[in-house]
Amino acid sequence: MRNILYLLILISISACSDNEPIHREAIQRLKEFEYPLDSLRDGKVFIYTNDLGEYFFVEQKKVTENGVDYILKESCEAKKKSSSEKFKMINNEIELIETYIYDYPDSLSDEFTKDKAEILETRNLNDGLKYRGSILKLAQSIGNFRGKMTTKQTFIREDKLQIIGQNLDVLVFTNDIYAKAWHRYVPFFSTQTTYTGENYYARGLGLVKYTTKADAEETDEWTLYEIRNLD
Repeated sequence: MRNILYLLILISISACSDNEPIHREAIQRLKEFEYPLDSLRDGKVFIYTNDLGEYFFVEQKKVTENGVDYILKESCEAKKKSSSEKFKMINNEIELIETYIYDYPDSLSDEFTKDKAEILETRNLNDGLKYRGSILKLAQSIGNFRGKMTTKQTFIREDKLQIIGQNLDVLVFTNDIYAKAWHRYVPFFSTQTTYTGENYYARGLGLVKYTTKADAEETDEWTLYEIRNLD
């Protein structure tokens, strides 16, 4: 889980440089490899676990506003919310329209602020592959820190994966993340980290496994453990 927490910290102090151009467009959906939208009407909790027995929870719920379908997504770890997102579902496309980070003053606090990130860029890759990749660039500022994070996802193969008692058809994408943060008034005081990993999307289930590796650290691997109804 430590790489996930590092990533969330970097996102939470991310912000764009002045006059950063904004380019946003909807992303091509992987309809056969996502959880059925109609089954999300009452909400589901996707529970992921790693080799250390730690858990990560992702709540997803479908809502309809003015005839348009949206997916509300909220992630949490150790009973603390970490992020939330709102996606607009448009036929064969999905568009990220809002994303927030929950910021706690310390690890023991239950109080938090909900800080909105700016979506600088979201677009498809014209990579000529069977399943198109995508680029996402987020930005945000908290206190005296600024920075930005870019995520690039690229299709690499179709595969089989044994998980939750099933032999599943999956699409595998690389997931490369570059994050940089710096002090507003002392720009040479900065950190930057590169993450590499893979995302596995199963037919009819969505994301069932993901790996993350930060620079020289060991790889974190998370797999879908259970899907529950949202109480």
